[in-house]
Amino acid sequence: MAGDVREKILLVDDEDDILSLEQKLLSHYQTFLAHDGVEALSFLKENRDIALIVSDFKMPGMDGLEFLKKSKELYPDIPFYILTGFGDKNSVVALFEQGLDGYLDKPFLTDDFLKTVEEALEKKRQQIAEENELFLLFLDDAEQNLGEIDYKVNTLNDNPDALKDIKRLLHTLKGSSSFINGCDQISELSHKAEDMIKLFVEKGSPLNEEAVSALLEAVDFLRGMLTEFKLNRTKRFDLSEIVLKLSLKKVEVAQEQKDLKNEVKLEEKKI
Repeated sequence: MAGDVREKILLVDDEDDILSLEQKLLSHYQTFLAHDGVEALSFLKENRDIALIVSDFKMPGMDGLEFLKKSKELYPDIPFYILTGFGDKNSVVALFEQGLDGYLDKPFLTDDFLKTVEEALEKKRQQIAEENELFLLFLDDAEQNLGEIDYKVNTLNDNPDALKDIKRLLHTLKGSSSFINGCDQISELSHKAEDMIKLFVEKGSPLNEEAVSALLEAVDFLRGMLTEFKLNRTKRFDLSEIVLKLSLKKVEVAQEQKDLKNEVKLEEKKI
């Protein structure tokens, strides 16, 4: 039964009577109340696991339209439904253009209200199930890629193509993670590591000891991120230190390339 899953619903309205009625009708869910868009956004900042937002359209301060815009900008995966009166119907088209998922007539019939909420939550459940299935497939592929990178690093001296293979594997990880909700930091770190390797490939020189160390540290960090994501898909990481190491190595190699080109030009002038 839908109520057993206890999804969290955020109800937003400047009228306490409406909020009380909605909360009573949705007593089999976890409901949270806000009186305007500003209060709702403050709540969402600390509670990203909301399954559905039901908001009034006309409210003092931040109205439903402005709240919708900011909500979709910050939390695009949370379904957003608007309560609107007959006189507001002309605004519905504009609301859908801003990412609105659906609307409810106000005043509403109890059965219609409950049916709309349940349909919205069921759609969200199906989306989550599909995302989880895709995420599990991504985890298997990502862990396999990182394992191959480890192996390629250990065979750099024996395999002249290993460096290109590492670049390809990082590029694959960067691309696949960009399609997974919440994995943007994996994509970012993979991209930074790929950029460093790319310079060595273009230079045609093997990784030096510092670059190998930075790469392996990045791989370990990525593997740790995957482990954490299994427990908490919304977790965020501080990438500054590891990104700095990769970036400094990239700058160093780029400078070496520039110095080498300058030396060649000097030699050509002498000739």
